[in-house]
Amino acid sequence: MSFGLLLLAAFYVTVPIAQAALNFTTQSFQSEIDKKEDNYAFLLPSSKSFLGTSVLVVYLHKLNETYTAPFVGKTGKTLAEAIQKEFPTVSILSLNYGGKDSWGRRQARIDITHNIHDFIATHPTDKIVLMGEDMGGTTAINYYACAPKDLKEKICGVVAVSAVSDLAELYRQTAGGDVKSTMEKAFGGKPAAPHKEYLVSENEKIKQVASDYFNNSLEANWPLFPTDGKVALVTANLDAVNSVQLQRNLARSLRNRDIDLKEIEVQGEAPAITNSDLVEGLKFVLK
Repeated sequence: MSFGLLLLAAFYVTVPIAQAALNFTTQSFQSEIDKKEDNYAFLLPSSKSFLGTSVLVVYLHKLNETYTAPFVGKTGKTLAEAIQKEFPTVSILSLNYGGKDSWGRRQARIDITHNIHDFIATHPTDKIVLMGEDMGGTTAINYYACAPKDLKEKICGVVAVSAVSDLAELYRQTAGGDVKSTMEKAFGGKPAAPHKEYLVSENEKIKQVASDYFNNSLEANWPLFPTDGKVALVTANLDAVNSVQLQRNLARSLRNRDIDLKEIEVQGEAPAITNSDLVEGLKFVLK
């Protein structure tokens, strides 16, 4: 299979109700990042669509979580259940995209593409909605710009929680230690100066780090961003980890490009954001 993707196995996961409320399918594959085995998971619709249109929600997890995130939790309280309660004909595909500290770098985006292609090869899909939280929200908004043509034509929008368009600025402004350390791991160092100053540096390592932060950010990929889709941005107004100012900068940039945008603001810090807020965003994208 192209890009070195190797399908290894598929198996059904059943876990106690105390740990997970749903039985979901986990599938393993060979990651582009390190050529090692990785996993993604999916849940097929709980009801058949009588309209003949199939919709797939592609979920990208938070920092320090995994692909199982939307399926695990107390019965009746998982994100997957919340989505399928409102949209029973929707499939949900949750990706690891490089693991707990991915930050959506290029190889991670290759994995995203391969995993979506794998799923829709078996389960044909008319529409795709990208959904991500935290690190996943930032990755989802950038992937919408960078997705290959065949998938971009299917993507009708994005629901992004705590998303920003500039990874280097997020590093500088975040109050989250995990954000800084995982970004340094993902991009090979820290952005000690604004991007333009990096470009004139004589140090090749500094230039490479600057390039990695910038090229894996939506800031570098705005020319590729579709103008005909919808975007729902969910923001907690006291979020010190993901920089509320940077989230609002992203919203302003989307408005300036006449993107059909819905802003959902939650009072408090990021944990105050609930499944209902993501479902509200999904309603907007799919209406």
